[in-house]
Amino acid sequence: MRKNIGVVYTIEIAILLFIIMYQTVILKSFRGYSTIIEAVFFVALAILGIVLTKYPKDKSYYKANTIRIVIITLLAQVLFIYLLGLIVGYSKLPFSHKPLAILYATLPVIVTCISQEVIRYLVCRHSAGKIKPVVILTILFIVLNIIIEMGYSSIKDFSELFVIICSNILPMVAKEMLFSYLTYKVGITPTLLYRIPIEIFIYIVPFYPALGNYFTAIIGIITPFIVYKLTSNAIIHAEKKDKYVVTSTMRLLTLPLAIFLVIVIILVSGVSRYKLVAIGSDSMSPVYYRGDAVLVDQSKKNAIEDIHVGDILVFERSGSIMTHRVTNIAFSNGHYVFTTKGDNNENADRFITQDTQVRGVVIRFVKYIGYPTILLQEALNKE
Repeated sequence: MRKNIGVVYTIEIAILLFIIMYQTVILKSFRGYSTIIEAVFFVALAILGIVLTKYPKDKSYYKANTIRIVIITLLAQVLFIYLLGLIVGYSKLPFSHKPLAILYATLPVIVTCISQEVIRYLVCRHSAGKIKPVVILTILFIVLNIIIEMGYSSIKDFSELFVIICSNILPMVAKEMLFSYLTYKVGITPTLLYRIPIEIFIYIVPFYPALGNYFTAIIGIITPFIVYKLTSNAIIHAEKKDKYVVTSTMRLLTLPLAIFLVIVIILVSGVSRYKLVAIGSDSMSPVYYRGDAVLVDQSKKNAIEDIHVGDILVFERSGSIMTHRVTNIAFSNGHYVFTTKGDNNENADRFITQDTQVRGVVIRFVKYIGYPTILLQEALNKE
């Protein structure tokens, strides 16, 4: 046991030395290879730790329930943030989504995650029942992540530093504390199941909700706390664990799902001020494309005088809904009439749109979610 605790402290000293080298040498001379160097170091350290100590089996009475908590919480988080995207909008991520590009971007991240969590697991299991080595390791990982974050950020004033601390560093601290808690109390499996998806998610999806710093910080701090609270309560209520965990985690999943479905039904049906309309052509590219959906402010059909040149008008034409940009507005025979044009079209529309045909104005668009509606309509038309 003394040998193992000695190895634990040796591992932590090695990480401390790596942090110093990372700050003083790697970021200055090998910045372009820093991710690979980090992955190689932790893989080597994890292998050394396994060789010097006996790798304990990842068995825990609470593992199955904790895994269930982690999976359902992550699903609920994804549902919630993409639902939030309907309000705040979405942005296209700058990463290539070709298979090789995804593999190249995610492989070092996955390798680093696994090797770090193996090290964390070894420290937790060979700390002789003491919490101090686990706390030290957690602090070391936090410091390393802060150095990495600061190394890739150009901070010009205090306000930018404050934003980085709130949106990046505080959520990272919350996650590191959760990882150590899960590994110490349960094992490595739920930690990996939580960490790897959230680390590689942005490299895989083509678009992501434009949450902004405020929502990013709130979600990044609250989600680890929810996992911690559910796990700790499941451990406390071990004798009732099955009933407790199932009811708690199902509430996590069904609540955002129910909210999501209700909002989608309201938006698609158009019974509220806003309506979601699928786009069936590329006439408005590059603003939005076929398969996207636009959020329409229907109040504008009753406030025609508030529509201006440059607005994207939503109007009915020959039984179809169209979305083109207003290029001219006139007043004739007691009615407003609009000249419109698709941004991707060479010429203006040959028809004039009457104010009675107006259904609203586009205020936001959402990538890709209109495809199911379009495909369904095309299938019905073929029949």
